[in-house]
This record gives sequence, structure tokens and C-alpha cells, in this order.
Amino acid sequence: MSIVIHTGNGKGGVKKTTTSAALALRLAEKGRKVLLIDTDGQCDLSRLFGVNANSVGFSTADLYEPGFSFEPVGSDNFDWKDKGKNDGKIHIIPAHLAKLADVRKLPFDKVLDFKTNVLNLAKKFDYQYVIIDTPPSLDINQMAGLATANYTILPLSCDFESCGEEKIRQYFNVVKSVKNKANKSLATPLVVLTDVDAKGDLTKKYIAWSNQFFGNAMLPEYVEHSAMLPNALNSKRAPWYKPNNGNDRAKGKKYKKVIDAILARFGEEA
Repeated sequence: MSIVIHTGNGKGGVKKTTTSAALALRLAEKGRKVLLIDTDGQCDLSRLFGVNANSVGFSTADLYEPGFSFEPVGSDNFDWKDKGKNDGKIHIIPAHLAKLADVRKLPFDKVLDFKTNVLNLAKKFDYQYVIIDTPPSLDINQMAGLATANYTILPLSCDFESCGEEKIRQYFNVVKSVKNKANKSLATPLVVLTDVDAKGDLTKKYIAWSNQFFGNAMLPEYVEHSAMLPNALNSKRAPWYKPNNGNDRAKGKKYKKVIDAILARFGEEA
């Protein structure tokens, strides 16, 4: 049975897409077959993995149509350790800006069609993991991902203005609503701090607050602020694979530990 991971937040710029991509790359490195689903109309994940909805003839908007079926497209855009030497693969269903804008007008019950189609695809093509990347809004695309997932990740930047208690409670209210209506087994969101400058006084205050506020739902490991991630993504490689320099090597090694810690919470063995 596939494990479905949702990466979400009502705020942009918190590294949702980067986290989704890194999880897929690490799982592929470990020999897993992964399906990426891009529900963000900005199409960043789709571009990152080199898949265009207009070129392939389908998009995540089609997942809201009952009984719709297609074969996701394989992506060969990134490099990772032992690529081609094990069964690790990454496939993707790309986003389409205009079509996803229309999807936002759909009633909530259409998330059930999305959920059914995703789970059917996962079973048909034997994906061990499905990762759903979502938009920076609390719309139907966010809810569809939550309705489908076993686990959800809430990436946060250390910023009380954009990721403070009020914004987080709004997001948790959506999670609670979707869980009650469409996904009783959805786990409590796993909170991950991203782009952390641990030397900053404001960051220290945010980390202390978040530890108290989230408790065990917060991952102790966090992602340090670094140029390593954009360097890796621009080079189309896993962040810990063949780094450009010594600093990227050290940061990439730490980042891999964060990704492994996330996956361990979801039952993936080291």
C-alpha cells in the first residue's frame, strides 16, 4: 500500500516545494518508486522536474474528474546517488495554472474524486510513495491533498508575522475540518522549521516558542539557512549528492539528516 505525504501551508516561501522535491529525491535514492503531484498553479515543482502539462496532455486538474486515468510521466531531470542502479524512480503529474484556477471554484465534495483517482493511480502503477505539493492558499487543492494523505508536513519559516500563531491556527482549522469530513486517519501535521539562521535573536525566540507550541509534533531537526539548496536545485542534483564545495558538502549532509528524520516519522527505515 502506498504512503501519501502532503506538504502544505497557507503561506508561500516556506520551502514546501523544496521539501517535496528533496523527499522524492531521497526516496528514489533509497530505491523507492515515487509519484509527485503538483497542485500549485505556479507550477514550480513541475518546472523543477522538467514536466509541462501542455506537453504531456494532462494535469492535476484532471484528478478532480471522476474515473479519470492516465500514466504519470517519468522525470529524468535530477541526479542522485546510485541512479539507474536500483529501482528508484520519480514520476510526476504536473500542474496547469489556468485549469487549477478553475478547480478552485469546485465544491468540496470533488476532493473525493481527487482522492479516489490518486489512490487508484498509486495502486495501478505500484508507487510506494505519493508526495503532494500544494499552493500557498487554503483552497480546494490544499484540502484535496489533506483528504488523500496519510501524513502531512507543515514547513515553517522562523517568522512570527507570516508563520505566527494566528496563521498556524487557521491552517490547523482546515486540517481538522478535512480530517472530520474526508480523512479520519490523517495524522497530526509534522512541523519542520526551514531556512533557519540559528544565530539570530528572533529565530531563537521563534524556535523556543514553536517547541513549546507544537511539542512532539515538531521535528527536532531543522533546515539551516544556506546557499546549498538553491545551488543543488540549479545543478539538478540531490542536495547531498556531489556538492559544489566543502560548505555545500557539510550543509548537504545535515540536510539529508533532516529529510531522513522526516521519513523516519512516516515509517521509512534508515
